[in-house]
Amino acid sequence: MNALALGDVAGFRAGLRAWLDSRDLSPGPDTSLDGQVAQLARVRRELYDAGWMRYGWPTSVGGLGGAAVLRAVLGEEVAGRDLAEPGICSMVEVLAPTVISYAAPALASSMVPLLLSGREQWCQGFSEPGAGSDLASLTTRAVPRGDSWVVTGQKVWTSLAQYAARCVLLTRTAPGHGGITAFFADMSSPGSTVRPLASFQAVRHRLAETLVALEGAEAALAAASDDLGSLLAKAAAGQAALTAARHCQQVLGGIGFTAEHGLHRHVRRALVLDGLLGSARELTREAGALLIAERSAPRVVNLLWLSQLTSRRGRRGRSSGRRGPSSTAADREPGADPVPRSFQAVDLCGRRFGDGDDRDPCDRGVRRTAGALVSGC
Repeated sequence: MNALALGDVAGFRAGLRAWLDSRDLSPGPDTSLDGQVAQLARVRRELYDAGWMRYGWPTSVGGLGGAAVLRAVLGEEVAGRDLAEPGICSMVEVLAPTVISYAAPALASSMVPLLLSGREQWCQGFSEPGAGSDLASLTTRAVPRGDSWVVTGQKVWTSLAQYAARCVLLTRTAPGHGGITAFFADMSSPGSTVRPLASFQAVRHRLAETLVALEGAEAALAAASDDLGSLLAKAAAGQAALTAARHCQQVLGGIGFTAEHGLHRHVRRALVLDGLLGSARELTREAGALLIAERSAPRVVNLLWLSQLTSRRGRRGRSSGRRGPSSTAADREPGADPVPRSFQAVDLCGRRFGDGDDRDPCDRGVRRTAGALVSGC
């Protein structure tokens, strides 16, 4: 033990490996998040009771001393044997040192052993719906009231919050960067509520916007029949891919960049294809230039209506030689949803507009549309 306390890393690793070889800490068949958190608590409890989890931590918080690198060796051995999921296992290295460094010694000495021993799980409350990595934008407030503080606000992306007994909570107590205060909050405090991430309105909006972008791109691809339509369809597809990558990255957070979740591969593919095939901005600018050069406004397709009809009209359209559904009233299926009035106004103006009357709402709308396309907006 004295050799380990002096930093005998090789001896520590050899002893730890021998101990792990003599124990069966393999995870069970439950690979859900519930099962992973339960397995992590089990592994920490066994390691703490045997003393291995206490090396590298100060004696003031129940540790056995020694160099901090001993904790890294422990993490390597646990992860290398797949005894616990590395992502959630590493949370202890973020939370425990923070409490040791900044909390009152009495608080740290009573709380840190609960985390190291697996008796408790903690979380950190940093991000908010309107403030992610920009902590200066925090709006969660803490106001003193007698001998206590009243905290009001909302946190999001709080990993393991549903399992946590405590939370390192960042709040605003004064203006500016110096007005951010960290609280070590009890998650069972009155008024503290943990909700699934999907129930947050901001998340639902991002998922809905992603779905609309993808379905709109599919509809545009199905309807493309000429150079302009093809350009706009490719632009819509590229924009949908980037929208999906951006929003899914925000929803998944850091979990999207692990071995268990391949989001990073999809993001990389979208960025590479966007560069190789032309970005959405470049393609829409090219489409706008083509539209102005032809001095003719194409039909505007109601993408919502189109996406509903594409599947049931695609086969019939191909057999008759037509390229996708049309948006004109005469060609629309009986009983189909009517095209909104805003679409009808432009749809019925498939004519030359170069010297049209500015008082004509159709001509004005076409010019605005062409200008937006050329500018890439």
